[in-house]
Amino acid sequence: MGEEAKRREEVMMGVIGLFRKISWRLNLLQKALSFPLETDWGGVLREIFSSHSQKSSYPQPHLLREENGLGCYQVKEREVWFPLSFDPSFLGFMYEEIFVQKVYECGDCRIHPGEWVVDAGACEGFFSLYALERGANVLAFEPVPEIAGALERTLKKYIEAGRAKVYPFGLGRERERKKQYSFFQPLRLLIL
Repeated sequence: MGEEAKRREEVMMGVIGLFRKISWRLNLLQKALSFPLETDWGGVLREIFSSHSQKSSYPQPHLLREENGLGCYQVKEREVWFPLSFDPSFLGFMYEEIFVQKVYECGDCRIHPGEWVVDAGACEGFFSLYALERGANVLAFEPVPEIAGALERTLKKYIEAGRAKVYPFGLGRERERKKQYSFFQPLRLLIL
């Protein structure tokens, strides 16, 4: 691929990324307006006007490929699957927190080979990967269906080896059905 073609592809990926961020923010605002009295407007406005700058000191996720509404993102040397309809800009922050700062291991709280680790709210799966790479086994709980499906893709080789299991629900004291409220909607682009 020539330099001009590479540059054109980079620009196109940037434009698509921009449309995704705009779409995500509009969907967030739409959901908030649906429940105006229950909405944390300060949090919504902070999220809408946050920069999610590509010049962040955190490693940036790079979209490698797309399949069935999921994107495979590379952050440093690790790959995770994440729904294309969600904003992936926080992935670099999570990577940094888990793999560089190692905030989940402190004091006597350490992960050892052969142990079972519960990842409650596993999201993109970085903590699950962290524990699995240290030889532990993982029970990952993720109540958002789209994210749980992506998590299964991320942990596929560990699931097949019997070292990980993804549960598509949350944890709580009682078994009950709650209304799930998510700001995320599928991205729809019209290219003219």
